[in-house]
Amino acid sequence: MARPLLTAPGTPPPRGVGILVWTAMVAFLLLFLAVVLAVEPPADDLRAPRQLLFGLALVTSAAGIALSRLVPPRIAARHTGGRPANALVRSLVGWAACEAVALYPLVAHVLVHDHRLLGVFAVDVVALVTLFPSRNAWAQLAADRAGAGAGGAVR
Repeated sequence: MARPLLTAPGTPPPRGVGILVWTAMVAFLLLFLAVVLAVEPPADDLRAPRQLLFGLALVTSAAGIALSRLVPPRIAARHTGGRPANALVRSLVGWAACEAVALYPLVAHVLVHDHRLLGVFAVDVVALVTLFPSRNAWAQLAADRAGAGAGGAVR
């Protein structure tokens, strides 16, 4: 099989790197979930802002998932470091948004042990999983004008 252009001998192609990074991000969240579930639940504290933490988890989750879909295609190719990096940079932005918002409900769960937060976490993980760098998704994000029709580039 021919090696993709612009890839140095002995280095994985950008999509291969993307798959490794995406896998590590998903695995990290699952490992962090295991740690959170192993933590002893706190004693019920009536002062704990259970509803506030849950509401914030919902809002940040929705915002992060929306940003993970809207921002990456709008990042201008000139800001990614060149064509081979277009898809990787754009993907990283989307993955980071999903992972960042997935951590919040886990930390909040440690504080108030509200199982609804695990549901929010699950939605965030599913959002990250659906951003798997498939060949089609990678090709779309690699295009020089990935977001030309989406209202311009992010500056």
